[in-house]
Amino acid sequence: MPRSSKASLWWWAGGTALVAGTTLLLLTPRGEAPRSWTEQVSAGTGDIELVQRELGVLAPRDPVVAKVPFTAKLQWIIEDGSWVEAGDDLFTLSDEDEIRRVAELRSQLVQNRAELRLAQLKRAHGEGVEKPKLNWAERSLALAELRRKLVSTQAVGGLELVAIAEALRPLAKVTLEARSRAEQAQDTYQEALDGYLVALEGWQGNRDRILRQQALIDEIEASTDTKDGKAEERADRLEKAKADSEAARAASAGFAERLAEARRLRDERQGPRDVAAAALATAEQAESDLRFRAEVEKRALSMSRLQLDERDALVGLAETRRRVEATRVAVEAGSLARSELERLLDQSSRQENELAVIRARLAIASRPPDAAQLAEADAQLTQARTVTEDARSAYTRALALLEQEVALKEAQVRRIEAQIQERSAGFPAVLEAGVRFAERELALLGPDEAEERTAAEQRLAQLRDQHEKSQHSPPNRVKAQAAGLVRVMRNGDRQRQAGDQSWELDNLVEIFPPENMDVLLRVNQADVGRLRLGQAASVTVPALHDRQLRGEVVQISGAGRDKFSRPEFAGKAGFADVVDFEVRVRLLATEGIELRQGMAARVEIVLEKRSGVLRVPLAAVQRTAEGAWTVLRRAGEPPVQVQGQPCGAEWFVVESGLQAGDALVIERTRNR
Repeated sequence: MPRSSKASLWWWAGGTALVAGTTLLLLTPRGEAPRSWTEQVSAGTGDIELVQRELGVLAPRDPVVAKVPFTAKLQWIIEDGSWVEAGDDLFTLSDEDEIRRVAELRSQLVQNRAELRLAQLKRAHGEGVEKPKLNWAERSLALAELRRKLVSTQAVGGLELVAIAEALRPLAKVTLEARSRAEQAQDTYQEALDGYLVALEGWQGNRDRILRQQALIDEIEASTDTKDGKAEERADRLEKAKADSEAARAASAGFAERLAEARRLRDERQGPRDVAAAALATAEQAESDLRFRAEVEKRALSMSRLQLDERDALVGLAETRRRVEATRVAVEAGSLARSELERLLDQSSRQENELAVIRARLAIASRPPDAAQLAEADAQLTQARTVTEDARSAYTRALALLEQEVALKEAQVRRIEAQIQERSAGFPAVLEAGVRFAERELALLGPDEAEERTAAEQRLAQLRDQHEKSQHSPPNRVKAQAAGLVRVMRNGDRQRQAGDQSWELDNLVEIFPPENMDVLLRVNQADVGRLRLGQAASVTVPALHDRQLRGEVVQISGAGRDKFSRPEFAGKAGFADVVDFEVRVRLLATEGIELRQGMAARVEIVLEKRSGVLRVPLAAVQRTAEGAWTVLRRAGEPPVQVQGQPCGAEWFVVESGLQAGDALVIERTRNR
């Protein structure tokens, strides 16, 4: 037999044996018949929780946002989806624009400080213009008060006016000499003061020019524009600014010398002016009191004459009465005729009448001023007070407007200083330029600017301290405030990247810390109706060795979505005809747990809690074709009907038909 025929025979025999073996295995019974058994249970009272079980994934919430601290270009930014620890770099910004902006602000600061000084000079000038108006009104009021006092003051009379005139004669000479010396000293001092103000204005103007030119130099040096023609233009501007700065510095020595000489002359003449003014004030005060008393006595000259007439009349009457008595003795003795006594008696009577008339006139002259005079004096005094109040109000309003302008300029200076402080804080290059600027500003302050010098020294010390600290943590490097997953914000259809322009306070990076996690559920429309906000939940995370966490339902979507609309089903056509609702469960007490976005989670949401109910296992209850519920009390006996309802997947709540402790039988079947 050929070898090919033997091979074919062997192949046929092997195939037949394989088919026979396979058929025998298929026809042989596998295992024993299903086995049934019964389980004894009993009805009991207890608590039941109705729960709903869902599957979900961990999703982040409440990100920590990293904002852009200032407008600049991005030099570097972290990759989207990266994990960062607290303190890791998120992105780096260019500081060139910030350096240029600070240089521009310093130039504005110099200009605003010059405007502030001008506003302060205007305030001083305005006070000098408005103050004389107020002084004139106050002097008018003083005169009205003096007139009112003259009307109401009683004179002493007699020789008082003569005594006052004798006392006034030397005082008037002293006052005249004091006034002459005071006017001469004031004119001399005013001339020196005007010269000092002119020198001060020139010196301050030159100092402001130096600072403005230096700020311009810093601004030009901070510029990095290298386009065609720009570099040459920048070099020309820089050269011109440096030349102007040197010219202003060269002129500063002359301005300083003129200012020092003007200050010396002003201080030298101020002392004599003050001494002469004080001496004049003292002399005028002493003279004014006597002059007032003289005016009162002048108004009472007629009364003084009547007082003298009364005195003469009394002397004459006394003499006549003495002679009457002597004549009466002589007449009784017979040495004189009675006619002489009668003549003296008639003379005495006339003198008594004259004395009565004088006393009547003196009483009239001594009476206080009448109501008409007082009313006129009071009216003049009221008018003077009104004029003075109006002048004082006008003075206050004018000064308030000037003070408001000064306050506005001071606020502008403080605002620019705050902007420089805010923008330069932390930038080593910007702070170094600020230190140089502050040193130059301090060196250019004059001896009369003690307060400005103190403030400049404090600013310089603060800038030096900030510059030293900025070497370690520059603000153009933004670091993560917390550990977590990074999401880079998008710029249109792509993530932000190096070279992009970023604007101040833009949200650039979001960090999702692991402890800020929710469980995102997709709940079927048939089950979502049983969920409520605030329901407690138990969450199990398999990736963390079945770690169990507590949770709470915090969000239930108001609109459902077809299952195929989820991102994981992208590309599928048509609809699944299964509508899901998004539900969020907030995880509680997650500190220190290494949760990660996308981890799977099993969630049990407690829908209902019932306490002290009669319950049996749900497997012990059967439902008949008619819809009744039955239980088996003993094996082989007919079922017993009960009333109640299932509660969850484990228990049946019995309402009637059983009592606690009743035994039941569960028939179970399984394959071995």
